[in-house]
Amino acid sequence: MRRVHAFEFNESPWFPAVLRDIITDSLQFGAERMGIYRPALSVLASFIEESGEDRIVDLCSGAGGPLVSMLGELRVRTGRPLSLVLTDRFANHGAVERIEREGDRRVAYHRASVDASNVSRELVGVRTMFTSFHHFAPSEAVAVLSDAVKARAPIAIFEMTERSPTAIAASLGVPLAMWVTTAAIRPVTWSRLLFTYALPVAPIVNAWDGVVSCLRTYTTRELLSLAREADPHATFAWRAERAAPSAIGPTITWLTGMPRR
Repeated sequence: MRRVHAFEFNESPWFPAVLRDIITDSLQFGAERMGIYRPALSVLASFIEESGEDRIVDLCSGAGGPLVSMLGELRVRTGRPLSLVLTDRFANHGAVERIEREGDRRVAYHRASVDASNVSRELVGVRTMFTSFHHFAPSEAVAVLSDAVKARAPIAIFEMTERSPTAIAASLGVPLAMWVTTAAIRPVTWSRLLFTYALPVAPIVNAWDGVVSCLRTYTTRELLSLAREADPHATFAWRAERAAPSAIGPTITWLTGMPRR
């Protein structure tokens, strides 16, 4: 299936923040409850150990991403006192407040907008991306990888979407999933209830963006091609793989890049 870089609502600067936050909150809730990225734990733990870094800088974090719930186990597996900095171009302010309220001093949400292709050199550490790399067209994706290469920052990218009829069909079930789970998401807000149930804009937009995300997702071969373009002198060691197919949940694809010593 050919890659199609179609339009997504959630990445557009003009898209209302209230709807963006409802959608990213829903994605966060589903990813945490289903443990979608558990297959990435061992890969990421080994990668962090190899890097020697104690800080993770997560890009395009949305409502927090899977690392918030995975951090404790990553600390155990690596034996390192890992800290986590969440970032996004459009920070989810509800997530910022929730994380600050929870009071884990080793987890912070960077309030300022962060461009994944031009990350502040103050944000030092292993860079991660979850379910977000497909947002970038090929030239933009190369820029994201190139910025990591210039900063000598190890980078690990994980995707739960793929270009397949099965994945696309699953995305069409998003409205039903949102209708079932929204009432359980905390805090309950009038806007979340309004735009999910009374005026179901959020579920419809989320389903559209889910299908487009599948159509945009890069294969392992394409990921390695982007990496070679971003790192023509092979200063990083790059690997792209897929997890073994699972009876439940999506198959995870990842790209890792580690500076050569």
